Amino acid sequence: MKKILLSIVFALMGIASGFAAKAYSGIITVTQSDGTELNVRIYGDEHFNWLTTEDGVLLVQEGNNYYIAETTSYGTLKATKFIAHNANKRVPAEIKAIKKQDLSRFRSYAIQKASPAKAMGIGNNGVKYFPHSGSPKALVILVEFSDTPFQSGEKAKNVFEHFLKGNVEDALPDGYEAYTGSYNNKNLRNKGSVSDYFYDMSKGSYTPQFDVVGPYKLNHSSLYYGQGDKDNTYDLVSDACKAADKDVDFSRYDADGDGMVDLVYIIYAGYPASMSGNPNDIWPKSGPGNDSFGTYDGKKVCRFGVHAELNFGRELNQKNGFLLSGIGLFCHEFSHTLGLPDLYPTVDASKVDNQNPEMWDLMDGGEYTYNGGYCPTPYSPWELDVMGWTSPVELGDKAKQVQLKSYYKERTAYKINGENDEYLLIQNIQKGGWWNGIANVYNTGMLIWRIDYGTKDVNLFDNPNNNIGKPKVMIVPADGYVISDYNHGKGKKWTDDEYKESLKGDPFPGTGDVKELLSIELNNSTLKKPFYNIKETNGVITFDYLKDFATGIDSPVIQQNQEKDTRIFTLDGRYLGTDVSQLTKGVYIIGKKKVIIK
Repeated sequence: MKKILLSIVFALMGIASGFAAKAYSGIITVTQSDGTELNVRIYGDEHFNWLTTEDGVLLVQEGNNYYIAETTSYGTLKATKFIAHNANKRVPAEIKAIKKQDLSRFRSYAIQKASPAKAMGIGNNGVKYFPHSGSPKALVILVEFSDTPFQSGEKAKNVFEHFLKGNVEDALPDGYEAYTGSYNNKNLRNKGSVSDYFYDMSKGSYTPQFDVVGPYKLNHSSLYYGQGDKDNTYDLVSDACKAADKDVDFSRYDADGDGMVDLVYIIYAGYPASMSGNPNDIWPKSGPGNDSFGTYDGKKVCRFGVHAELNFGRELNQKNGFLLSGIGLFCHEFSHTLGLPDLYPTVDASKVDNQNPEMWDLMDGGEYTYNGGYCPTPYSPWELDVMGWTSPVELGDKAKQVQLKSYYKERTAYKINGENDEYLLIQNIQKGGWWNGIANVYNTGMLIWRIDYGTKDVNLFDNPNNNIGKPKVMIVPADGYVISDYNHGKGKKWTDDEYKESLKGDPFPGTGDVKELLSIELNNSTLKKPFYNIKETNGVITFDYLKDFATGIDSPVIQQNQEKDTRIFTLDGRYLGTDVSQLTKGVYIIGKKKVIIK
């Protein structure tokens, strides 16, 4: 049964409640005041985030420098006197300071700070989601700051009208040349507009309209609105609406007449904290807000979104030319305004391997697919079904030979029902359209989703993958493993290369040439509906369902109560034989017990 988004979910609060993009998982290189380069990673999201070196040393930024952090008795961080360096350039005093970092105390503090916002009861003044059908209107306000103008100046409106609603065939707009990094390199440009993305996802049934006004210069600096933990999103939205009030009839943006503007989106000059490595930048986000954003033309401004002008941080832009923002972050946050939840874990304890789909979903890391989000990961079959844009086809319980063509071309996904409302969704990812990004960067093939949502309603605050070991929206990886982006890098469990290779091994048959899937351990049951002879030929996936037609063998019978069970299975139930010496690093089921091979 198709899941329906709840239309009203929040009581109005006295703060700008928001959902934000997860941090960019790549390495950011910055130059310290002593001339050395430092590799930095960002972790977390808008609710709580922190910085480390490439090998996991906690950092604090002050001014333009990144310092080795000291852990206080409360678990908070403060800067030491030591400017941070990469591991090969550290002096003994730095190493001594690093050894004093109390990671367990910081972790305890992080868990407390990162506790997700809880879903509020429906109050008298609930805030509706932005419509996900038809052609609803959203107001987009461009703002720059006293210290940070748009790179394209007064032509920013041209640039962002193209960003939001241009056609991929259109010539680059006047003003785009200011973004020299994107202007001179097609691989650093968006592969279409935000409108293109949602038109293609909905097959033309959803065409949101974005009315762009501005740019307006606000009186405060960018730092005032960012300020790390003191984030002033409330003031940013309020000040932007006040600046635009003289030019905008806000009553045009209340389509259902409930007294609230359906959606106000702010695009601000400068960098996103989720990609820049600078905690004083503003973190892109969206949310239901509150009625304190103000009333304009008789309409309250409540639901909002915030998006940055540029991609990555100052250093990269100043070295290689300014990079216009990828639409991936915007599409992710805009999807929150429609009601879709984050699929990455929002609590620290659940940031483990095999817990979330990573780059395979826009509502996880897929907002950054293709050089920072220039060709974001498309909606999954589950999300398209939730939105009512495309429904899967049930495969049933009869043995058959199945042919699955490119999801880009035919938009067909198969559904296999299990017990307890759990089910699989199967799609064929091939190059083409928005699937070019994920297929080129990672791999093509059959991607299998396992769904255990449990209710017919989907809510922004659901946090479906927070229950460790029981994710509700997850893939079944062909290689048996999905590495968390929190667990790779120097000094971590996995290397960066292993993380990338793991993603390439997720589709079937994939890099491991996995040709069968006999059973799948779901959250509450075991699904014994086998796939045999999985093949990918000229972009088409074929497999035998329930029966191996080449041999005539039906679903396998597993002998119970063996004296000694030495069989080896992946976590998703794929049989690997009995020779432990042939196993690569990972987690397996051996003798009905989980075993870690390091």
